[in-house]
Amino acid sequence: MMPVVAALDTATRADAGLPGFVLVIAIGMAMGSLFSWLLWTTGRVVGKNILHRRSPSQRWYFRALYFAALLWIIVVGVVAQHTLPVALRLR
Repeated sequence: MMPVVAALDTATRADAGLPGFVLVIAIGMAMGSLFSWLLWTTGRVVGKNILHRRSPSQRWYFRALYFAALLWIIVVGVVAQHTLPVALRLR
């Protein structure tokens, strides 16, 4: 969701018109899909490894995984804010 919000913000600030909105929303959705796939895959791999640990260690890993997901959402927002204006300028 974060890349789509960044795309709408970028297109609104640039007064891009309908073609610009379509372009940045399409790029934002592609970025969101890629980043969410990466996060899902990482969570699946880490989740499998967590199951083989002791209980106190499991709690720590789950907390770290949720914190990493929060950071990942912030990273995708920053990447989108810096990438989408470039896409509008190249249009």
